Amino acid sequence: MEIERKCENCGETLKGRSDKKFCDDYCRSGFYYHKKAGKTSSLITQTNAILRKNRQILLSLNTAGLALTSRKVLLNKGFNFGYFTGMLKTMNNSPYFFCYEMGYHSLKKEEILIVTKIDFQRLEG
Repeated sequence: MEIERKCENCGETLKGRSDKKFCDDYCRSGFYYHKKAGKTSSLITQTNAILRKNRQILLSLNTAGLALTSRKVLLNKGFNFGYFTGMLKTMNNSPYFFCYEMGYHSLKKEEILIVTKIDFQRLEG
Protein backbone atom coordinates (compact mmCIF):
# COMPACT_ATOMS: atom_id res chain seq x y z
CA MET A 1 0.00 0.00 0.00
CA GLU A 2 1.48 3.30 -1.09
CA ILE A 3 1.46 6.26 1.29
CA GLU A 4 -0.05 9.43 -0.16
CA ARG A 5 2.68 12.04 -0.39
CA LYS A 6 2.02 15.80 -0.34
CA CYS A 7 3.92 18.75 -1.80
CA GLU A 8 5.96 20.41 0.96
CA ASN A 9 4.89 23.84 -0.26
CA CYS A 10 1.19 23.71 -1.23
CA GLY A 11 0.01 20.33 0.08
CA GLU A 12 -1.03 19.03 -3.36
CA THR A 13 -0.94 15.24 -3.79
CA LEU A 14 2.32 14.17 -5.47
CA LYS A 15 2.50 11.82 -8.41
CA GLY A 16 5.63 10.25 -9.86
CA ARG A 17 8.93 9.46 -8.23
CA SER A 18 8.89 8.26 -4.64
CA ASP A 19 11.50 10.84 -3.57
CA LYS A 20 9.61 13.79 -5.09
CA LYS A 21 9.00 16.61 -2.57
CA PHE A 22 7.27 19.28 -4.67
CA CYS A 23 4.53 19.24 -7.31
CA ASP A 24 6.36 21.64 -9.65
CA ASP A 25 9.27 24.06 -9.95
CA TYR A 26 7.18 26.98 -8.67
CA CYS A 27 6.48 25.18 -5.40
CA ARG A 28 10.09 24.05 -5.02
CA SER A 29 11.42 27.54 -5.68
CA GLY A 30 8.81 29.18 -3.47
CA PHE A 31 9.45 26.77 -0.62
CA TYR A 32 13.19 27.43 -0.52
CA TYR A 33 12.80 31.17 -1.13
CA HIS A 34 10.41 31.55 1.79
CA LYS A 35 12.45 29.24 3.98
CA LYS A 36 15.49 31.44 3.39
CA ALA A 37 13.59 34.71 3.75
CA GLY A 38 11.57 33.48 6.73
CA LYS A 39 9.16 36.40 6.36
CA THR A 40 6.20 34.93 4.53
CA SER A 41 3.53 33.25 6.58
CA SER A 42 2.15 29.88 5.60
CA LEU A 43 -1.22 31.54 4.87
CA ILE A 44 0.34 33.68 2.13
CA THR A 45 2.20 30.68 0.74
CA GLN A 46 -0.99 28.59 0.65
CA THR A 47 -2.98 31.43 -0.93
CA ASN A 48 -0.37 31.92 -3.65
CA ALA A 49 -0.32 28.18 -4.34
CA ILE A 50 -4.12 28.13 -4.75
CA LEU A 51 -4.01 31.15 -7.08
CA ARG A 52 -1.26 29.57 -9.20
CA LYS A 53 -3.23 26.33 -9.38
CA ASN A 54 -6.42 28.17 -10.40
CA ARG A 55 -4.48 30.02 -13.12
CA GLN A 56 -2.93 26.79 -14.39
CA ILE A 57 -6.33 25.07 -14.58
CA LEU A 58 -7.82 27.98 -16.55
CA LEU A 59 -4.78 28.07 -18.83
CA SER A 60 -4.96 24.34 -19.52
CA LEU A 61 -8.63 24.57 -20.54
CA ASN A 62 -8.26 27.72 -22.65
CA THR A 63 -6.07 27.03 -25.68
CA ALA A 64 -7.74 29.48 -28.09
CA GLY A 65 -8.28 32.70 -26.09
CA LEU A 66 -11.93 31.89 -25.29
CA ALA A 67 -13.26 28.56 -24.06
CA LEU A 68 -16.46 27.13 -22.61
CA THR A 69 -16.45 24.59 -19.81
CA SER A 70 -18.63 23.56 -16.91
CA ARG A 71 -18.34 24.38 -13.24
CA LYS A 72 -18.10 20.64 -12.57
CA VAL A 73 -15.00 20.26 -14.80
CA LEU A 74 -13.25 23.10 -12.97
CA LEU A 75 -14.14 21.65 -9.56
CA ASN A 76 -12.96 18.17 -10.60
CA LYS A 77 -9.59 19.64 -11.57
CA GLY A 78 -9.29 21.26 -8.13
CA PHE A 79 -10.32 24.83 -9.01
CA ASN A 80 -11.17 26.97 -5.97
CA PHE A 81 -13.77 29.64 -6.80
CA GLY A 82 -13.08 31.49 -3.53
CA TYR A 83 -9.65 32.68 -4.67
CA PHE A 84 -8.97 35.21 -7.44
CA THR A 85 -6.64 38.18 -7.96
CA GLY A 86 -9.13 40.61 -9.44
CA MET A 87 -12.61 41.23 -10.75
CA LEU A 88 -13.70 43.31 -13.73
CA LYS A 89 -17.26 44.17 -14.65
CA THR A 90 -18.64 44.52 -18.15
CA MET A 91 -20.79 47.45 -19.26
CA ASN A 92 -23.76 45.23 -18.33
CA ASN A 93 -22.35 44.88 -14.79
CA SER A 94 -21.48 41.19 -15.32
CA PRO A 95 -18.47 40.17 -13.19
CA TYR A 96 -15.40 38.44 -14.66
CA PHE A 97 -13.05 36.96 -12.05
CA PHE A 98 -9.32 36.74 -12.78
CA CYS A 99 -6.42 34.67 -11.53
CA TYR A 100 -3.63 36.86 -12.83
CA GLU A 101 -4.24 37.16 -16.62
CA MET A 102 -6.69 34.24 -16.86
CA GLY A 103 -10.34 34.92 -16.14
CA TYR A 104 -13.75 33.29 -16.03
CA HIS A 105 -17.38 34.31 -16.14
CA SER A 106 -20.50 32.34 -15.20
CA LEU A 107 -22.85 32.31 -18.18
CA LYS A 108 -25.52 30.03 -16.78
CA LYS A 109 -25.77 28.01 -13.60
CA GLU A 110 -23.17 25.43 -14.68
CA GLU A 111 -21.57 27.01 -17.80
CA ILE A 112 -18.30 28.93 -17.47
CA LEU A 113 -16.61 31.11 -20.10
CA ILE A 114 -12.81 31.21 -19.76
CA VAL A 115 -11.01 34.27 -21.14
CA THR A 116 -7.64 35.97 -21.05
CA LYS A 117 -7.47 39.58 -19.86
CA ILE A 118 -6.56 40.64 -23.40
CA ASP A 119 -9.62 38.88 -24.85
CA PHE A 120 -11.82 40.42 -22.14
CA GLN A 121 -10.59 43.88 -23.15
CA ARG A 122 -11.34 43.08 -26.82
CA LEU A 123 -14.86 41.96 -25.90
CA GLU A 124 -15.44 45.19 -23.99
CA GLY A 125 -13.66 47.45 -26.51
